[in-house]
Parts: sequence; structure tokens; C-alpha cells
Amino acid sequence: MLIAGLLIGLLKYIPSESFREIFFGEQIREWLSVFAKIGVVLIMFSTGLGTDLKMLKASGVASVVITTFGVVFPMAFGTLVSFIFGVGDSLLSHFFYGAILTATSVSVTVAALKELGKLETKVGTAVVAAAVIDDVIGIIVLSVLTGFTSQEAGENTSFLPAWWENAEWWLVILKIVCFFAIAITAGIFLRKRFNKIESRYPHNRRVPILAICVCFVYAYVAEKIFGVADITGAYVAGLVLGGTLQETPYVEVKTDVLGYMFFSPIFFATIGMNLDFSGFSGSFVAFGLCYVIAAIAGKLIGCGAAAKLCGFSNKDSFRVGCGMM
Repeated sequence: MLIAGLLIGLLKYIPSESFREIFFGEQIREWLSVFAKIGVVLIMFSTGLGTDLKMLKASGVASVVITTFGVVFPMAFGTLVSFIFGVGDSLLSHFFYGAILTATSVSVTVAALKELGKLETKVGTAVVAAAVIDDVIGIIVLSVLTGFTSQEAGENTSFLPAWWENAEWWLVILKIVCFFAIAITAGIFLRKRFNKIESRYPHNRRVPILAICVCFVYAYVAEKIFGVADITGAYVAGLVLGGTLQETPYVEVKTDVLGYMFFSPIFFATIGMNLDFSGFSGSFVAFGLCYVIAAIAGKLIGCGAAAKLCGFSNKDSFRVGCGMM
């Protein structure tokens, strides 16, 4: 699907203004963006539904260690590459280039693991949990760096450092904690409601419809109110309902049908379609190649080493490193 999207994206270089307007116009791109977001939310919700909570708890410590190494190593490598090529005008801007590499394409990884039938394995569970934690840590890292850039000009009359006073990283952490606390509390209420619904309407379409509604509510609240990624909210909704519903496989199948029949392929296609080669130049290509190598090496070395420290085999450690890219 990614390759198909890339090939479709190359069509925008056809020298025909009317053709580009029809297939790559602003309105079309907006609709595709909406469908793509729905697709990735459904992917993560389905993943949460299929996650084994016992295995998730067992891999909890390993996931935290993998995430930590998966943030530190890529950030260090990215900062170094930025410094060597001089793409930033300050040390802080170099750190920003490093922070970009801390992100994990969890949705792509999840889809790949699902297609290979490895999502519910020890490696798959550890990778998904680590990737979700990685998203949260990435938000915090960017918030801290943004706090340094928002220092007020002039004399600071407070006894606290300017970066502390101006930064909102503590508020970001508080909002993240509040989201998970509210999500779990709401999950307790949802458990009772869904148990009643299932007992009254067993194996009924009403259950998956309501479950998908909960998914989108969690995704919306996570992003718009608490500043957490919508895919994280969808994954948490899946975890909450997956440990509650008696007919989880039935709901998961219905969600997969809705997602993979239409929305999810659009998500993967738009990734390829959004690639833009127009700004490529000699110096940029050199920096881009080294930057990509730094990202790959950072995740492979960092996450792979962390997995090895947590008792994974060499092959599984390599898989974890690949999955965290």
C-alpha cells in the first residue's frame, strides 16, 4: 500500500494542471487526510482490542527500557548529524533535529505485525507498548525543548530560571497523567455498561457500533483536550474494551472489516502520496541520507540493545529494533 501510494504520488509531476487539480487538489487532499486519520485510529483501536493484557503487563518493564533507549540513541545521533552538517543555527536547534528522530511510526509497525501474524507475540506486544510510551515521551521532550525557545527577552526578576517559568512541560505531563486516569476511570464505568448490553443483545451489531463510538470519543478527547496523540487514545480505548467485552473477537473482526476495506489503505497510500521530491538538492540529499541512517541506527542500536538487556534473543532484539523505527 505504501508503494502504491508512492507511485500514485509521482503522478502529480505530470505536466497537466487540470489533472493535478482533479486528483491532487486541495479539497481532495483534505478528504484523503480525514479518511487517513480514521484509518489509523481504527488500526490502533483494533490493536488495543487484540492486545493480551497479561502479556502487556509482563512486558511492561521491558517496554519502558526499550522506549528509554529508543529515545536517547536516536536523539543523540540526530543531534550529531545536525551539528556536523550545520543545518541548525544553535545548539537548541540541533537538539530539535535529534528530537524529531525519537518518534516511532507505530501505526505502520502495527499494520506490518498484524499482516505477518506477529502482533500478539512477545515481541509484538513489547514493540506496541514501547511505541505508545515513546509517543508520550516524545511529546514531553518537544515540550521541554520548546520551553527553552520561549524565554522572554529582558531581565528575569524571578528566582526561578526563565526556561522553567516559560516552559509548559509540567502542564503537558499533568495533562497526560489526567488523560490516563480519566480513561481508566471511564473504562470501569464502560465495563458495567457493556456487560449489560452484551447480556441483553448477545452477538449483535449494536456492540461493535458502540465500541467504535467509544474509540472515536477516546481519540478525540485524547488529542483535542489532553494533547495526547489520537492514536494513543484509540489504543487505550481498545485496551479498556478488550479487557471488558466478552465478544472481543467479534468486535475486532467488525473493526478490521471497516478499517481495512476502505480507510486504512487510504492512510498508507497518503503516506506515499505526501512525499515531495521537489526540494531535493545535492547538499540536502547528503544530509537527508545521513539523517535517515542516524534514525535507523539509533532505533536498531538503542532499542535492540535494550531488548537484549531485557532478556530477548538476538533475533528478537533485532526485530524489536526494526519495529521501533
